[in-house]
Amino acid sequence: MSLCIKIILKNKIGLLALMFFVLFFSLSLFSSDFEKKYNLKSQIDKKNGIIWYKHKKGSGGNTKIYPYFGKRIEDNQCSLRMVILYRGPDNLFVKEYIFTVDDEEHILTPRNKIQTVEMGENPVGGNPNTASRGICEVYDVAANQEEFDLMEKISNAKTVKLRYNGVKGYKKEKIHTSSKKAIKDVLDAFKELMGMNGKTF
Repeated sequence: MSLCIKIILKNKIGLLALMFFVLFFSLSLFSSDFEKKYNLKSQIDKKNGIIWYKHKKGSGGNTKIYPYFGKRIEDNQCSLRMVILYRGPDNLFVKEYIFTVDDEEHILTPRNKIQTVEMGENPVGGNPNTASRGICEVYDVAANQEEFDLMEKISNAKTVKLRYNGVKGYKKEKIHTSSKKAIKDVLDAFKELMGMNGKTF
């Protein structure tokens, strides 16, 4: 290989490396500002080439419902998911979720299988006195239009109650203001990435 060709190849490789660095740096800056704006945290799934975004405070603890979304690195395609959680000492085997949003009732029947996760000792901040045991029934699904609209209503409502109807009975919970704010943050972030106008999903 001639010296001239080597120099050309070297310069091309250097240029490509520079372009990649600039692109990566720009994405990092955007991601940082974007996450800060909507109180998000991100996690990169290298195997599938997806960046997953969740709310910093609205996807753990005693959260009952929350959205999260993924952005494919290859083509920036986004997908919104919804999670509903039931926590208790034993399985309830949830069959349906009934949300009462400002006195308006919405019945949600699971479209996918609900997963059961055992909760072992999980002390908050390492304090054994706050340890909890039991199970968590996790419903994690790609959100459709109906579910998107429901989460929008929940995020803007004054009062929201959730009733879990299961094989072994039922349980009632209240969706707190912090959870509603977290839902709104995530949906607003998703809509910004999608370039959505109003409530079009």
